[in-house]
Amino acid sequence: MIRYGISNGYNAAKAIMHEFPWRTKEELILAGTALHTLAGPVMVEAEKMELDEQSLYMRGSWYYSYEYEEHVKHLGFSEETVCWELIGYVKGYLRAVYGKDIVVYEESCRGRKDANCTFVACSPHLAPPEQLNEQLMNRLLKEKSLRTLLMLMSEELNISIVAERSMIRHPFEQVMLDDAHNAVYKQYSEAKRIDGHLEILKVQSNQTVYAKLILISDTPIHPVTKQIVERSLLIFVWYFNVTLRNATRNWQQQAEAFELLLQQQKLEHIDPQLFSINFTEPFRVVVLKSDVADVYEQYLSLEKHVNDLFIMKNELILLVQETIHRAREVAELCVYDFEKAFPKKSRLFWRRKNGTLISGFTYEL
Repeated sequence: MIRYGISNGYNAAKAIMHEFPWRTKEELILAGTALHTLAGPVMVEAEKMELDEQSLYMRGSWYYSYEYEEHVKHLGFSEETVCWELIGYVKGYLRAVYGKDIVVYEESCRGRKDANCTFVACSPHLAPPEQLNEQLMNRLLKEKSLRTLLMLMSEELNISIVAERSMIRHPFEQVMLDDAHNAVYKQYSEAKRIDGHLEILKVQSNQTVYAKLILISDTPIHPVTKQIVERSLLIFVWYFNVTLRNATRNWQQQAEAFELLLQQQKLEHIDPQLFSINFTEPFRVVVLKSDVADVYEQYLSLEKHVNDLFIMKNELILLVQETIHRAREVAELCVYDFEKAFPKKSRLFWRRKNGTLISGFTYEL
């Protein structure tokens, strides 16, 4: 709903900005409250507005909010504010008019039995961190995909954000606001001089680093923005922890099925949904073994290269379709990334000949 509201508010602002001459930004912002009222979803009353080149602060009330009424009608009262589309509209409208990111939140809402609906729109450094963080955390907890989590944070904070593997500079997911931010991330991933503003935060629990969050912005990352992301890291720890548990369960199922296949050389006992590889076509098995203790770290460093990658007896098993040349290519890529991820604390147990993995490193069923 908030994304829908942002789009509506942004487009409405762009339309009237070009349609009529405006003397000041204050005049254009107040026109937005009238436009939103005329559209019908709510009656808006602006009560306070302070605006200059560095910051914006606006406070107002919403009357007869359709969103509150529909929520109570169909779902009953909530423990949190419910006027998400209205918040999005204000955020999108002010983003278009003011040209900078604006934080919008409800101070009170009839959807949670408050006396009325009141909202605040302000520059990030004026927003109470606990208010914004609570709002963001409530939304993050309802989401299940990593990409959606990143999209929510990107929209709320107006930054590009990348969830990157913990050992190598390769993303799980990323949400980029523009090509310039893409270029900044490319410079970072290639270890070049960065022409932009970038912050790195670890998604970590105890000694396990699940991932890194890379924040990219046109201007230096504001301390409040960084603080909000830091407070949200627990959500990402939870996400990756669940992912690890699911991956471990899948590894066990794949390892048991594959061991049975090696013993019996029969396909009828294999659940085809466990593997993406077609066992009726030629394939290769690549076995990697190292002295890195954390097998999950090993898995994350190589997972991007092949779909069928699992752990069996503390070894990484890669199933590669096609010929030995393809298997060698995948093995070389894995070894390269592995050594890049663990440059000092590990070694792979493998053999080379003239710089190429020899065929003894792979075998065919």
